[in-house]
Amino acid sequence: MSAALERQVRERLTEVMDPCSVFNRTHLSITDMGLVRDVHIEAGHVHVSLLLTDPSCLFFFQMGQDIEARLLELDGVESVKVESTSDRWWSEDRMTPEARQRLEAGRERKWQVLRDMRKPEASPSA
Repeated sequence: MSAALERQVRERLTEVMDPCSVFNRTHLSITDMGLVRDVHIEAGHVHVSLLLTDPSCLFFFQMGQDIEARLLELDGVESVKVESTSDRWWSEDRMTPEARQRLEAGRERKWQVLRDMRKPEASPSA
């Protein structure tokens, strides 16, 4: 395996967004989220193992298609296989510190919206 190709593959993985984070407006990559468990490259064949935030993640296939499309653009990549691993669970400690901060900031914004919605409206003055 070429060290240069591995660097290129890992760099491309930083471009793949976690669909849930796009939905919740934090826009974190699968690498920021710590979802990439392992990357193995042998003779142009790339195998990517993902840890999912939920074992029934509805977006796994979307992430897999995005990973495959981005990696197949690289010279030297002939095939891509993406799989989820079930022998280990994802946890927030796998996230980069920056990603954790963005996630917390997003959660705080949502909580603030809920708190604002619960405030009683001022009664109109007569």
